[in-house]
Amino acid sequence: MEGTRRLLRGAAEAGVGRVVYTSTVGVLGIPRDGSPGTEDTPVSLADMAGDYKRSKFLAEEVARGYAGQGLPVVIVNPSAPIGPGDIKPTPTGRLVVDFLRGRCGRAWTPG
Repeated sequence: MEGTRRLLRGAAEAGVGRVVYTSTVGVLGIPRDGSPGTEDTPVSLADMAGDYKRSKFLAEEVARGYAGQGLPVVIVNPSAPIGPGDIKPTPTGRLVVDFLRGRCGRAWTPG
């Protein structure tokens, strides 16, 4: 959180034209009715499980604060980062590899 604060303070002082803060989908609220959560779904620090989510939640609050003061901050909440550096692969990467090898069930298609 303090690192985010320092970085955004420096960006503001330097007159940076836009900051993209990469958070995580894990900080979004989960509606009780089972519908998808969005950036507007109510959520609190108490809803965050584990240090990673708590730290990302708090750092995102810092980013929102700077945005509210006029710093052009764009917050993104990725859910499945995939790319060439995924050499293990991660669980998300494993889903892609399994799909490509025909090891998964029915393919998901957007509805």
